[in-house]
This record gives sequence, C-alpha cells and structure tokens, in this order.
Amino acid sequence: MALKFRERIAYKHAKLVVVTAFLLGVVVSSVQIFIDYQNQNQRLRSTFMALKETSVNPAAEAVWNLDEELAKSIVEGLYTNVGLLHVSIEVENGNVLAEKTRPMVDQRYRWITTILFGERTIETVSLTLTENSLVRVLGYLRITYDPYEESVSFIKRSGVVLISGIVKNLLLALLLFFIFYKRLTRPVEKLTESLNRIHPKEENNELVAYDCLYQGEFKQMYEKLNLLIGELNENSRTREQVQKSLNDINVSLEKKVRTRTEELNLQKDAADKANKAKSLFLATMSHEIRTPLNTILGLSSLNVKSKSIEQLTNYLVSINNAGMTLNALFDEVADFSQIEANKLTLRSEVFSLKAVLSDVHQVFRQRFIDKGVELEVKSDPLLPVWVQGDFGRLKQIVLNLASNALKFTQTGKVSLGCELLQENSHNHTAVVLFSVEDTGIGISDEFLQQMFQPFSQRDMSSTRIFQGMGLGLALASKIAVLMNSKIEVQSQEGKGSRFFFKVPLSLAAAQQNTLDTDLQFSSFRDKLTNKKLLLVEDIEINRFIVEEMLNEVGLSVVTAVNGKEAVDRCQEEDFDVILMDVQMPVMDGCEATYIIRHQLGYSALPIIALTANSLPQDKERCIASGMNDFLAKPVQIDELLDKIMAWV
Repeated sequence: MALKFRERIAYKHAKLVVVTAFLLGVVVSSVQIFIDYQNQNQRLRSTFMALKETSVNPAAEAVWNLDEELAKSIVEGLYTNVGLLHVSIEVENGNVLAEKTRPMVDQRYRWITTILFGERTIETVSLTLTENSLVRVLGYLRITYDPYEESVSFIKRSGVVLISGIVKNLLLALLLFFIFYKRLTRPVEKLTESLNRIHPKEENNELVAYDCLYQGEFKQMYEKLNLLIGELNENSRTREQVQKSLNDINVSLEKKVRTRTEELNLQKDAADKANKAKSLFLATMSHEIRTPLNTILGLSSLNVKSKSIEQLTNYLVSINNAGMTLNALFDEVADFSQIEANKLTLRSEVFSLKAVLSDVHQVFRQRFIDKGVELEVKSDPLLPVWVQGDFGRLKQIVLNLASNALKFTQTGKVSLGCELLQENSHNHTAVVLFSVEDTGIGISDEFLQQMFQPFSQRDMSSTRIFQGMGLGLALASKIAVLMNSKIEVQSQEGKGSRFFFKVPLSLAAAQQNTLDTDLQFSSFRDKLTNKKLLLVEDIEINRFIVEEMLNEVGLSVVTAVNGKEAVDRCQEEDFDVILMDVQMPVMDGCEATYIIRHQLGYSALPIIALTANSLPQDKERCIASGMNDFLAKPVQIDELLDKIMAWV
C-alpha cells in the first residue's frame, strides 16, 4: 500500500533538516545581530561623548573671543554627524554665535529605534574659563542628538545578516539533505520498496540489488533482507509442496474414505444377506431336521404289539432311513463349515472309478425305483482300473449331483456317466469327466447365476415342492474346486439339465483288493475275538448301541460312564483298545486320556475318540490330549470296525 506524502521518511527528513537549518540560521543571525547591537549602542554613546568633549574647548574659545567664524566652523564640523539634529553656541547673555538645525526626515522606524537606542538626547554644555581657581561661565554649547539615522542603518544591516544567515543555513541544509538522502534516506526507501514487493505466498520474490556505496549497517540490512527473502522463497516452495502433499493426502483420504464406505456398504449388504441366509438356514435346518425326526418319533411311538414282522421291518427301515437323512444333513453342515474355515483336507487313496458309480447307483437305486424314474449308468471302457485321490469326496460330489437330479426329475431318467478325457502314462495322470444328466424341469437363466450359493433354493416359498437345505450343490462345487476342478451346467428350462466336471487324478500302480460285507465281518470276528475293549460313554443308549455292534464281532466290552471311572477300570485290568467319549460328567475324555498316558503309563494303548463333537478343532484337541484316532457320532458299524482293526 502506497504511503501518503506526509508519512514518507523523505518528507519527514526534509522537514526536519529545513526546520533545523532555519532555526539554526535564526539563532546564529540573532547572536550576530545582538553583538552588533551592543557594539552599535556603545559606538553611538562613544561618538556622542567624543563630539561633546572635542567641541567644548573650541566652543569656549570662540565665545571668549566672540569669534563667530570659529563658532560657525565648530557648528559645521559637528553638523557632519548625521545624528545631530541641532547645534548652537551661545554667549552667556543669550546671543547666538553660530547655530545649525537639521530638518526632520521620515521616521517610520522610530518605535524600533526608540526600543533599541532610546529617545532623542538634548544636552547643554556650559562653556567655562578658570582663572585663579575660579570658574567662570562664558556661554553654552547646546546639542540635540538623535540616534535614529544610525539605528536605521543598524536595522537594515541586521535584516541583511538575518536573511543571509537563514539563506546560508538553508543552502547548507539542502546540501546536507541531499547527502543524507543519498546515504541514509534512499537506502531506507529502497528497502521499503523491496519489502513492499515481497509477497509471503509467492516463491519467486526478487532479491534486493545492493549498491556498493552502502556500507556498515545498511550492508548488513541488505544482506539480512536478501537472506530473509531467500528463506521466504524456500518456505513458500516448501509450503506449496506441503500444501500439494496435503491436497494429495486429502484426495487420497477422500478416495480411501469413499472406497472404505463402499466396502462397508458392501459388507453391510453382505452381512444383511448373511443374516437373511442365516435365518433361512435356521428355518430350513429346522424343517429338514424335524421331517426325519418326525418319522423316528412317530414310528417309535406306535403300538408295535399288533404289527406283523413285515410292518415292523418297514418301521425299522424307515427309522434307519430317517436317521441316515439326519446324519447326511449334519455331515453336509459340518463339511461346509470346514470348507468355509479352510480346514477341509483331501485324502489320498487307491480306488476304482467304476466303484464311484456303482456306490452311487447302490445308494439311489431303490429311491429311483420308488419314484418311477430310470437311473442309467454309463462307464467308459477306456477308464483306468485304479486311480489315486479322495474316493469319499469324489463320490460325495456325484451323490449330491445325483440327489439334485432325482429331486427335480418327476418322469424320465437320470444318467450317471464317467469317461476318460486324457491319460498321460509318462506322468501317470489322467483327466476324467463325470456327468449327471436328467430330464427334469431344467433351470432358469436367473437361477443359474446363484445355484451354487449356500442355501439357494429354486423356490423359496413355504409351499415349495422340492425340499432340502440348499447346501448340496454349494458343497459339491467347493469340493470340486479343492480337487482343481469346476462344476459346469448346461440346462434348458422344461427340458432338463446336465452337470459335469473334469477332475485330474493320479494313476495307481497297484490294485487294491476288497471284500464283501459278509467276508469282512468274518475277518473281524477272527481277529477281534477275545479282544478286550473299554467303552467310555455317559449316555446309556449310546453305550447299548455300540456294545451291540461290537458284540457281533466277538469283542469283549467293558463300559465306564465317565473319565474317572475309565481311569479306575484301567488300574484294575488291561485292555486292547479304548473307545473314549469327550464330553462327560465328573471327568471328560481328554483329561482321562492324559492321566492314562502319563500317570498310568499306558503310552502304547490305542485310544480312539468317539464323540458327537465333529469339528476340526475338536479332533485336534483329542489328538493333543494323547488319543490315537477320532470318530464322529453317529457311527456306522463298518466304519467303527475299520478304526478298531487299524489299531488292534
């Protein structure tokens, strides 16, 4: 912002110099005039006294001699002094020998001269003669003296002195002002102009040009100012960089917040869907459990006394089927939870591909017959005889696909197929195609996009025709992914569907023999007869069921109802194997196992967990406590005997 003229330092400097010079001139001139005044006043008095003293004797002589000529010459001589207005020489009797009077002039300065040198002076000097010590008055010398004329010349001279003094001082002041302006004021103005050009928010402020004439403090000021300007420019650049960084950070934060908000919205939608799916799962689970449970409870509550053997057999078969349905339901939920937790691992065993199809056919044969739907099995004759992989999980995929096909096929047929796509004898690998094709209702394009999602149902209404939890296809799809495969679908609504997947398998080098069920039981009896087994189970009906299963193969079974009782039994007698429940009153199975291993010293005694806790962490806990193996309830007799045979 521009300064007003009266606020500028140059104006203030000039004003100060001029006023100082003027006052100094006035003071110096006044001193000179005062000295001149003292001298002038003294000179006027001296002149008057000298005139008077030098004129007395001649005037007395002229009066004594009555010499008019001499008197006139004396008067004329005195009259030459401009300060004398009237001069006369008189005899004592009053006669005037000589007289002269000066006319009055303009007296405009009278008041000043009166103040400085006083009024007119009229003085009469007696002219005397001394004879014999007697003084005789001869006449008189009359003088009127006025200092006006000489006072006026003093006044004029004083005015000249005063003006010349002021002028000289002003000229000196101008010279000093120019020098000071050049040496002091101008550098300050340049500094001010440079400061005014500085913008704190800019980074290209120019440095101040330094004049070599400026030394001392001004040089330091210029150097310091340039240093500050450099720092200001650097700070401005830094501030701009920081501001840019802050802007980038703000943009990044806004982007992250926006992204995070979108993620949270997606998570919220996923959570809402999960909650909805959970509610649907619970409702479906309740329905699917209650249906077979109703069969079990209903048939077991009927009065069996009036029933024939055939009816009772049908009741038992229905109860067994309902139990198998419940078991399959729980297995699906457990398998799905393991897959979701990345805990499901695949086994590696030698098996026959044809056995997969034959087992599936055996499981569904009666159900297809009951529904009036044809079940066709097509096996490629070029299939390798023996392969290595997870037989159970592969069969589970085909079972789930076949179950789904049977559910949605009311008439016509379902075809199970297995064909060889590729075989590499060098790497001992093969790629096999499994397919399940039906003539059912088909699948709409809309449902094709979500059919492999958990708990997905074609019809979600309460009046739906096709039951189930909606886990079968999701579970089969996830197991296929674990096998490096993918289930694909070809379907046309109203005409049927075809599910197929390609699975890579390793070729097996050796053939594995199998026995039929009767031969297996005979082998079990031969090997397990007279073997002693300790069954630790707190539920009476469970003890009864397992004991009946084991008695069929000749095992000697001793029971205990909790872990403490099992420890006591081991202290009293020896056993070949122990079946140990986990959750029991008084002492659980893990604690009992630890005591048997570490306190009783049975480090080699086989202990197999037999528990309803089927999650992977439950198995890990049992193995960590010292158990050798793990079986989840409900258990089938062949599975139970396989485990016992593996350890006895």
